[in-house]
Amino acid sequence: MQVSLSEVTMRIFRAIIFLLWSASLTLALQFRLAEIPVLKNYLPEKLASAPPLGRFLDPFNGFWQNAEPKKRPTELKINAQALKDKVEIWLDSRLVPHIFAQNDYDLYFAQGYMIASERLWQMDFLTRFAAGRLSEVLGEKALEVDRSQRRMGILYSAQRTLANLKDSISKAVLQAYADGVNAYIASLQPHQYPLEFKILDYAPEQWSPLKSILMLKYMAYDLSIAYTDDFANSLAASMFGEKAIDSLFPNVPYRTEPVIPTKTPLDFKPLRKPQKPAKYDSISRALYQNLKELQSILQAQVTGEKVKGSNNWAIGAKKSETGFPILAGDPHLSLKLPSIWYEMQLISPTCNVYGVTLPGTPTIVIGFNEKIAWSLTNAYTDASDFYQIRFKDDKLDEYWHDNQWKKTLTRKEIIKVRGREKDEVDYIRYTHHGAIVLEKPAKLVPNEPNKLYSLEVPFRHALRWTAHDTTTNEVLAFYKLNRATNYKEFQESFVTFGYPTQVVAYADADKNIALQVIGKLPLRWSGQGKYILDGSNSAFEYQEFIPYAQNPKVLNPEQQFVASANQILVDTLTYPYYLGYEYVSPERAIRINERLRNTAKFKYEQVRELQNDVLGVHARELLPQMLLLLDTTQLSKEGQKIHQFLKKWDYLYKADAIGATCFEAWYEELKKAIWADELGSIAHYPAPDQMIRLVLKDTTSHWIDNKNTPEIKETLKMLLQTSFEKAVQTLQSKHQGNDENWTWARYKGFELKHLLIPNLGVKNLVTSGSKRTVNATSSDHGPSWRMIVLLGGNTPKAYGIYPGGQSGNPGSFYYDNMVENWRLGELEELIFLKNTQSRNPKILTRILMEKN
Repeated sequence: MQVSLSEVTMRIFRAIIFLLWSASLTLALQFRLAEIPVLKNYLPEKLASAPPLGRFLDPFNGFWQNAEPKKRPTELKINAQALKDKVEIWLDSRLVPHIFAQNDYDLYFAQGYMIASERLWQMDFLTRFAAGRLSEVLGEKALEVDRSQRRMGILYSAQRTLANLKDSISKAVLQAYADGVNAYIASLQPHQYPLEFKILDYAPEQWSPLKSILMLKYMAYDLSIAYTDDFANSLAASMFGEKAIDSLFPNVPYRTEPVIPTKTPLDFKPLRKPQKPAKYDSISRALYQNLKELQSILQAQVTGEKVKGSNNWAIGAKKSETGFPILAGDPHLSLKLPSIWYEMQLISPTCNVYGVTLPGTPTIVIGFNEKIAWSLTNAYTDASDFYQIRFKDDKLDEYWHDNQWKKTLTRKEIIKVRGREKDEVDYIRYTHHGAIVLEKPAKLVPNEPNKLYSLEVPFRHALRWTAHDTTTNEVLAFYKLNRATNYKEFQESFVTFGYPTQVVAYADADKNIALQVIGKLPLRWSGQGKYILDGSNSAFEYQEFIPYAQNPKVLNPEQQFVASANQILVDTLTYPYYLGYEYVSPERAIRINERLRNTAKFKYEQVRELQNDVLGVHARELLPQMLLLLDTTQLSKEGQKIHQFLKKWDYLYKADAIGATCFEAWYEELKKAIWADELGSIAHYPAPDQMIRLVLKDTTSHWIDNKNTPEIKETLKMLLQTSFEKAVQTLQSKHQGNDENWTWARYKGFELKHLLIPNLGVKNLVTSGSKRTVNATSSDHGPSWRMIVLLGGNTPKAYGIYPGGQSGNPGSFYYDNMVENWRLGELEELIFLKNTQSRNPKILTRILMEKN
């Protein structure tokens, strides 16, 4: 059959078009769609942020390569030219590394290498967040978060801290750790990059000591600066007066159960306490009046109760069935995948320590060695203050202080933004107090995950934050702590520790138990920092810190136990210094202490049960009175049913409890009924402790009457009735009247989300507990590392677990293999090895790390 010339030409033309189209498509699939000029202006956000599909789906280099077998090789060799000697690393059945090294350099090199091998993307992401560098990989949508972080001064503070680091030990440890991380990064080919790097289409960068310090600054930020209520308190004082607000947010709570037991004697001569400035009241009223103009930009917003807390306690030898102390701890943090903790053992001629560390930082943060054990809780001391600044003009180049104009320091911040040709440039002014976090009133963007867009940051105010102090050394503190063998060495290890302030529970093989508050505590007058301060007068600034030797502490109290649950730190009649007012309501502390008091002898199982205790003390105190005042004759059929659930409830926040759901729905409505009319535009409501005071004691308080209904004087009984009816409506609408949907676990929900990427977490976990019970599992917060250590004369026996797994790879069995046991309240036995002659059947992989 003859083919005409025109047909041949057409076939050739089609072939060329097809080849060109195929080549174009192949080329296009190597780029993110947002980087293709023809498409980038027409794509929805979800498509714009998609990875290059060609590379992502590539069977040789894409996400397929991130699937991991459960079984690991029994023996591995790693070439590491930087080592001084050989290192052995044993992996157990949960992928916990036990590192045997002959010197410090090799120990922390191997620690950095092993953590990077499992958590490299997490380390990169969190340090980018802390430094304000997310826009480099996420593009413009992360720009405001980066600006916020830069303006909080975290990167600047970390840079100055590193520059001021003079101690040779901590410098060497940080560098060895960085060398180990970088050795692992250098060993990777692109197809071996963690999954998140492929999804977000970027490569890991070199690690440095600065990044490790940034991780520590990030934790200080997360545990302290997030709770700055100076602005909110001042706004409230502008409306109701300081005296009224002090009654709602008192320096001493209604129920006191201090961390340091009442009447603990002092072992020091107190310093002279600073006095409140003579003109404080008149100046404060002027400051509050100036703040009123901001009311027009505020939206009603309630941040809820503080949930980033922790529990820890130590039980003395006389109350322990083993005859030695028992230590327990469970820090409560935002729960994500990968977990905030990484578990390991570090063994060298100078230490043998087991516990958890923050990925990105050397040493062990919470754990134990052969002689001592320790765990941390947040101390909730006042670490930050906002100062109202009087600028000479809108240029913000000069500010008035102590009767003269002073120059501001201007720092240029350059933020690289992916997908943009030009960098974002921001200029941040600093007074001697600190950064001007906001120079203009904040735009309020709903659900914006950014502190700049909240009610916590006033504009043209300077932030003074103790973590900006660049003379502290947390790495050295934990280095010494890991090697401490007795109480004296334990105490001395924290001399250089600055932030965030923590309460450390301690126990040792010499049968001592103790609590020690660590960190820098400003020496303040009573109430200083509760409200916005005058930035033009040095009399309003704290001038020094409480000496570390005078920080709150207790050793071997007569009661034979110590416990901390973020409640008020001290008996204010005995301890001479003001530490702040913002403590967590004492429900968890009350429950822990009553169980510790009422149990004659403890064994492991009883301590584990206490960590999982779900009794709601606030419900036990409030509900009987609430039911007593409720008029049941006015209830609907559905209301009668809920009333019966409440009458039968045992105050336990079990996963299947319906009474817990009914009470919480009623409690939340009552809380709004009491506070919303006065405090609706303020960023926080009083703690449950104050609710209990009003309901049980101050039942005629003016706060109960609704100011929006002047024609009616509401009583507590009226508010209880209307709030109950609203709770009934809420439960019916939310759960369609189906009793099976009313269980506590379904009502609160629980999910372990991935740090950034949807669908890489674990959803619909059925959990007991609440934010106010000892088992403080809420919808996304809870015990981040449960640990129990039984000290002994020879080797400690320990148990622990966290919600996640050692691996940061979603394609690994070890990504979330501990979640189910954590959910059930079970603990894993921790394998504490003494040396390379130790034998344990759960050791499955042996790694030899050495030079060629």
